Amino acid sequence: VAAATGLETTLKWPNDVLVPGEDERKLCGILCEVAPTAPLVVVGIGLNVDQDRAELPVATATSLRLCGVPGTAGAVCREALLAALGDALAEVVSAWSSAGDAGLAVQQRYRSLCATLGRPVRVVLPGSGDLVGTAETVDDQGCVVVRGLDGRAHQVAAGDIVHLRHTGSAGAWPPALA
Repeated sequence: VAAATGLETTLKWPNDVLVPGEDERKLCGILCEVAPTAPLVVVGIGLNVDQDRAELPVATATSLRLCGVPGTAGAVCREALLAALGDALAEVVSAWSSAGDAGLAVQQRYRSLCATLGRPVRVVLPGSGDLVGTAETVDDQGCVVVRGLDGRAHQVAAGDIVHLRHTGSAGAWPPALA
């Protein structure tokens, strides 16, 4: 997205692309699934390109148009965007397959772009409640490691992350949802 549009983006664990800022809106979601019968990964990318606010799926989303990305005749050039996405994906696949230790460079790049790390978070865990703490890292298996209010490090493989923000008095914990 950055190569095609110049728009700064960050990542939210595990698979969202955000536009940074005070309201940190979701621009894109990425889903990957390993094919059960072949050494193949299917990648799906949902990118909000030309929607106005009323057309977006949720209130916390945005689109390239709403971010002011210039385009042709008021619309983003989808062909250039698709070509840039394809080029970027090819670079990641090449880096992953050529790295001597299972894609260390790709993992490091993900961590460097992940806005979740170092932040207070609430993890909505499948079927077992919430975990509140600070996201410390993404491990080599892709799990986010959250230091919970209990002081323990919790390895999370699946869950919905909510970035929390401090509100009210300085240092208040747990931070309020924003």
